[in-house]
Amino acid sequence: MKIESEDLTQPTLTQLPSKNGTRPESSVRENGFTISLSISKDKIRTKAQGETVTEYIECDLLSSDKEDIQELFTTRNYSTNVWDGPRHGVNYVGMTGVSLDFDSGMTIEEAKAAFADYNYVLHTSTSHQVDKDGFVADRFRVILPFMPNGLRFTTQADCKRVYQKLLTKYPQMDAACTDAGRQFFPFCDDKGAKFELYTNDTGCYFDVDISDMPDVFVPEAFEEREWDGHLRPRNELERILKFCPFVKWMDHHIGNPKTEMHEPLRFALISNLCWYEGGREEIHRILSRDCRPGKYYPGLVDEKIDRILEAYNPQTYELIVRLGWPGPALCKPLSPSGWGRVGTKAAREFVQIDWDDNVIVDLNGAWVVVGLEDLKADLLPVNKKMAAICPVCGAEAVVKLDTFHFANIWCEQCQKAFYEAALSPGMFTYKNKLLRVERRAGQFISMEVLEEESFRTGDEFKFAKKKLLTDPNRRFLDDGFQIRRIGSADFGKLVYEFRMQENALLFKYPAIPVRIKDNAFINNFLDPMFGQYVDFIKDWMAVFCYTNYQTLPVIVLTSERSCGKGTFANMLSAIFPTLVGQWDGVKESFNDQYKNKLLFVDENPNAEKPMQYTEIKKITGNRLLRINEKYTPAYYAPNNINIIIATNDPRPMFLKAREEPKSENTNNFFIHRVPDVNPDRIDKTLGNKLEDRIGYYVRTELKERYQRLLAEGNTNNRYTLAAPITPLARDLFASSKSTVEIEADELARYLVCGVEMPDPYGDGYSSKIKFTATEYNGAKYVQLAEIRLLISRLRFKGSSNPKAYISVLQDLGVLSFDASARSNVRHLGYKILRDQKYYDPQQPSITGTPGVSSNGNVVFG
Repeated sequence: MKIESEDLTQPTLTQLPSKNGTRPESSVRENGFTISLSISKDKIRTKAQGETVTEYIECDLLSSDKEDIQELFTTRNYSTNVWDGPRHGVNYVGMTGVSLDFDSGMTIEEAKAAFADYNYVLHTSTSHQVDKDGFVADRFRVILPFMPNGLRFTTQADCKRVYQKLLTKYPQMDAACTDAGRQFFPFCDDKGAKFELYTNDTGCYFDVDISDMPDVFVPEAFEEREWDGHLRPRNELERILKFCPFVKWMDHHIGNPKTEMHEPLRFALISNLCWYEGGREEIHRILSRDCRPGKYYPGLVDEKIDRILEAYNPQTYELIVRLGWPGPALCKPLSPSGWGRVGTKAAREFVQIDWDDNVIVDLNGAWVVVGLEDLKADLLPVNKKMAAICPVCGAEAVVKLDTFHFANIWCEQCQKAFYEAALSPGMFTYKNKLLRVERRAGQFISMEVLEEESFRTGDEFKFAKKKLLTDPNRRFLDDGFQIRRIGSADFGKLVYEFRMQENALLFKYPAIPVRIKDNAFINNFLDPMFGQYVDFIKDWMAVFCYTNYQTLPVIVLTSERSCGKGTFANMLSAIFPTLVGQWDGVKESFNDQYKNKLLFVDENPNAEKPMQYTEIKKITGNRLLRINEKYTPAYYAPNNINIIIATNDPRPMFLKAREEPKSENTNNFFIHRVPDVNPDRIDKTLGNKLEDRIGYYVRTELKERYQRLLAEGNTNNRYTLAAPITPLARDLFASSKSTVEIEADELARYLVCGVEMPDPYGDGYSSKIKFTATEYNGAKYVQLAEIRLLISRLRFKGSSNPKAYISVLQDLGVLSFDASARSNVRHLGYKILRDQKYYDPQQPSITGTPGVSSNGNVVFG
C-alpha cells in the first residue's frame, strides 16, 4: 500500500466501515500479518498541526510492506482506536489493537523480548535518544494488533479497562496515552532522532482478558463533566491556587532546569485551570516561566485550552502521579479542579460539599479531606462511627451522624467536635417550612421537615431558614409545587435538581446497572416473540430508555398463558424499577400512578369497558396531566407515561371502530398476539436472566438504536414512532362495529356517489333503488325523508331508527350537523361533506350487478 496523495484516494487503500462496530475479515498472507489503523486524512508536518486533527479514515497494512509502514508512521497521525465521526471519546466504537507508548523505563531490546510472543510493529518516536528535559532514553511505540475479524472492546469503559490491565502488566508505558480519543503523532526528525522500525511476524495476534478488571463508569462529577460553555467563578480558581499542592508545585518548579517536567504534566495543569475565569491567564503566567527554548509557545497553549474545553476533562491526581508528579495521589478531591467546588468559605468550621460526597474541614486556611464513603449508601444511625483524622492534632477521630442526620467529627484527644454547616445543598423552603432532600439505601425519600430542635442551636435554625427564605434558587412557591421523577440510561447516578422556574423538584434515576454482558440472550427472547415487528419493539425500548416526556404508542399484548408477555413487561419494568406503576386502566379519583414513567395493565380486568379506551386516549393525547393525590392540591405536570397492556383475553381491550387508524404514523395502539411457546421451553428463571442482562443491552444496542433515530429526526409521527397496524388490530377494530355502523359505511357510499340498481326485494327486478344527491352552489344535500326511504328500500336492520344512521354518518364526517339549509323556500336537508374522491376510483362503477354485503343484505356494487 502506497500513501502519497493528500486525500488518500489510492485504490490500494482499504477503507473499512465502522458505524456498526464490525469490519470485514482481513486476509493474512503467509509472509506477514495484517494491522488495521485509523490514520489522518492529511499528511502531518509538525506536531502543532497534528494536534488539531479530528478527521480519520481506516486502512489495512501488511507487516511485510516495510516501505508503506515507514511512510505512514512518518507522515500521518494514527491510532488503533476507531471512531464513528470526528476523533473524540464520545465517538469511540472499538479498537483493532493496542498502542503502547514508552518514554523511559524500558529499552527497545527489552521491549522486543517482552513482546516476542506477539505480532507487533515497533517504531521510535521523535524524542528517541535525544536530550529531553535533561534525560536521554529509548523512546518508542509498540503496536499490537488483535485478530483482524472485527472491532474489540466497543465501549469507552472497556477501552479504559483494557489499558488499566496493560498498565498492571507493563507499568513502564505512558499512562497518559490510554484514552478512547487517543491519537499518536508521526515521527519527525527535527530533533535529530533516528527513525527505527522493527516488526515481528512470527508470533500470534495479541489479546487481553479484562474480566478481572472492575467496571468503569463516567460519574456525574465536575472532574468528568462536559464543557457547558460557561467559565466558573474567579473565587473558585483562587481556592485552587491557594490549596492545590500540584498547582503550587508546578508554579514553583516550572522554571527550575533541574526538575524533570514532561509535557503531560503541563497538559494536566492546563486541563484543571482552564475552566475558570482568569484560568487562561494563570496558565500562561505559570508556563511562561519556563525560559528554556521550545518549551513555551503562547499560540500552542491557547490551542490546547480550546481543545481541552471541547474534548477533555480535568485530569485526576491519580493520573498526575503516574505522569511523574512526586506528590500524593489524593482521592478527595479527585482532581485539582475539585478544590474549586468547596463553595464560599463560611464562618463555620465544617462545610459539607454534597450529602453524597465527602466532607471537607476548614481550619486556619488548611483544607483537610475526611472520607465519608459509608454515607453514600445509607444514612447511618447515631451510634455508628467512621474513622477520620482530627484536623487539629492529627490524631485518630471519628465521624458520625446526629439524630437529625447532620454529620460531625469528634476528636477524643482534643475534646472538640467539628460540625456540619447549618446550610446543606439539599435544603430548601416550601410553605414557610425548612426541608431537606433525604436519601436512604440508595433511594430518595420524601423530604424531611427540619425544626429548631434539628440544629445545635436555635440561632443556627434561624440562620438557615432566613437564608433559604431569601434565596430564590431554593425557595419554592406555595402553589403548584411538584415533585417529578424521570429516568434515563444517560444518567450516571441518582441525583436531584431544583427547577425553580418550573416550581418543581426533579429526581433523576439511572437505568439498572450492568450485570451480565449478553445481548444475544435478550435478542433470542425478543425476536421470536415479536417476529416481523421486533425492530419496532426495540426502537420503542430505545426511546423509552433515553427520553422523557415523549409520547409512545401503547403496547397491547395478548396470548395464551406462559408465552412471555408478562415477562417482557417485567423486563421493561426492571430498567427503572422505582418509576413503574400497576394500573387497572380506568379513571380514578386519585391517580398517583400518573407520576410514573411506565404503567403496566396486567390481565386487563376492564378490557370490555369503553371508559378504559377513552382514558388511555386522553392520557396519550395530552402533554400535561392533572395529578390528584390524597391530601395534596391537584396540579398539572408534564406527561411522562408509557403504557403496556398484557392479557390472556383474545380481545385485549375495547376499541372504537370508527377510530381505526388509516396510517401507521397516527396509530396509537400496537396490538400483537404473542406466538405460543412449547411447554418444554418454559424457563421459570427467564425473568431473572433477562433482568441481569438488560442493563448492558440498554447501554449498547438500545443506545445505538436511539442515536440512529435521533439522527434520522423523523417528525411525521404523532406518537414519536410509527406503530405497525397488525392484522389482529384490523380484525379487532372491524369486529367492534355494530350493525348500524357497518350499514352506515355502506349507506355513506350511496349518499356520496349515488346509486341506481334493481331492488332485490321488489317485484322481480322490475323495480329499482335509485338515489342522486341534490346539488346546490357546488355542494350536495340529502333530505331526511330520502335517507329514511333509502334505508327502508335497502332493508337495513335498523330501518326503524334512521336517526341512528345519521348520528354515525355525522361522527364519520359524511353529513353536516346543520340540517337547515334552504334554496329559496325549499328545504335542502343535510349537507354531504365527504368528496366522491374518497372512494377508490378503481372500484366498480355505481351501476352494475348486485352483490352481497358483510351484513348479508343484497346490495349493488
